[in-house]
Amino acid sequence: IGDVEQIKQSLKNIILKTNDSRFPSDFSLSNPESLKWFFNNIKMKMENEIFSKLELGHLMMNERKLFIENQLKEYIEPQIKLINDKIKQISTNNHRLRDKINQILETQKLYQQKIEDIQNKMKQSDLLNGNNNNDNINTQQELRRFRSILDDYEKEYNALNYSF
Repeated sequence: IGDVEQIKQSLKNIILKTNDSRFPSDFSLSNPESLKWFFNNIKMKMENEIFSKLELGHLMMNERKLFIENQLKEYIEPQIKLINDKIKQISTNNHRLRDKINQILETQKLYQQKIEDIQNKMKQSDLLNGNNNNDNINTQQELRRFRSILDDYEKEYNALNYSF
């Protein structure tokens, strides 16, 4: 809107300047000399004062467009490509992590099942052998074996946690 107002103001200034030089008294659009005078005085001033500003505006817009296109090619498009590559890498790592977690959970279930089996065997052994001293010694040996198995399980579980 400001450019339109500037153009209107420039056109008014041209007409005012032309009124100072006054139209020739014999001015007529059918007269070639009048048209020549009009061309030299008014049309050329309009082109110089109005159209040159429009052309300058177009040149500035083209320059901005080229700058923006250059910025896109130089900075934004490489960043977009880099981000897309990082997204693919993160997705791949997420799949690997899920697989590893599933493996850990399966291993943990297996160890828990083994512990439950050992506990059941110990209970059965206690029930069958009664409470005599010999059974007490066997029970203590079983407890030591059980403790060793639990220690081994704990070491393997910690190793799995640190293998990430």
